[in-house]
Amino acid sequence: MPANNQQPLQYHAHHRHATWLELFFDLVFVVVVSKVTHLLAHTHHGHLEDGIWWKFPLMLLPIWWIWMIHTLWANLYDRDHQPHRATTLLVMLQMIVLSTVLTTDWEAIYPIFNICYFALRITVAALYFAGRKSHPEHESFATRRGAGMVVAALISLSSFLFPEPWRYVVFYLGLAIDILLPIFQQRRSKGPGVHGEHLVERMGLLIIILMGESIISLSAGLSKIEWTGQTITAGLTGAILIGAAWWIYFDSYHQLEKTEGEPCSGFVLAYPHFFTCLGLSVIANVIYHAIHSDLDRHSYQIMAIAGMVIFYLGKQIPYYVKFPFVRSNIWINSSITLAICVASLFLPDKPTILIELTVALLVYVLTNFLTTIQKLRSVSLE
Repeated sequence: MPANNQQPLQYHAHHRHATWLELFFDLVFVVVVSKVTHLLAHTHHGHLEDGIWWKFPLMLLPIWWIWMIHTLWANLYDRDHQPHRATTLLVMLQMIVLSTVLTTDWEAIYPIFNICYFALRITVAALYFAGRKSHPEHESFATRRGAGMVVAALISLSSFLFPEPWRYVVFYLGLAIDILLPIFQQRRSKGPGVHGEHLVERMGLLIIILMGESIISLSAGLSKIEWTGQTITAGLTGAILIGAAWWIYFDSYHQLEKTEGEPCSGFVLAYPHFFTCLGLSVIANVIYHAIHSDLDRHSYQIMAIAGMVIFYLGKQIPYYVKFPFVRSNIWINSSITLAICVASLFLPDKPTILIELTVALLVYVLTNFLTTIQKLRSVSLE
């Protein structure tokens, strides 16, 4: 035990794993994400609410970002002692409060949303300031990160001073600064390298729970409906699709842990993670609407192809950047799979579109195993 009677920095732990509190933290966030995800499940006479296509990602982005900045803080500075636990629980409580105002009536919820989100960012910034001496050789890194977060939060908060729609532009300008500033700070002065094993595990755990959201959509879709050949087929296909998505994401996932001591690898792993979360949230609704058949065909087509493309974008970017020797395989396998997805749009109804999307994922599982996985394994054995 260190002389100051503090618990040792978990960053230096060999084979570090997520703490029990981090698992609880993820669960609370997925509950909040699910409230946003369900906005795509609401239809009015077969149509989605006006503006939902841009409201949905813009509402998910700030929620995901709070999860990410806290996760990156925990990756570098967490000691899992009482002050850190209490502050993390405070962040969770703030997120629960925020979740109570998440609706598509953006004008009505904006004041309380802005205030809650400002408080969340300031709380996480305080964690960065408190961790300044955890990495003595990078002490200024946490100071700059916390200060940048405070400035960005103040910009977003100041959006109250502007009329609509400019207040939203200012709010997301502050969020964009918050997201991009760490990249520029890292280039200017290298901070501590991420703990690769821990970061990959945390992202994987969140994806697992989000896939559970798809299971919930599947179960909800099969509840209180008439059991017909169409609904049974859609339900069974949805279950297979979820399993195939899990296989695609995690088949070579352990390879991404090779990031120890590479500061920039944290961004390569973390930032595309938003697209993976967004894609899975959309796919959950693709399954739901295939079972209920309550969405017009055109909107369903957009939702289906958008969910698949976004999911692939988030999944493939880290591999494409980190493993140049498999880039040609990634291009070929993804092109084949997405071509099948596009072809599904010409099918006559939603259940058959869902079947074709599932076939596309299964084709990817096979082609990825025969090509990309074999190359990654051969390099691992060298």
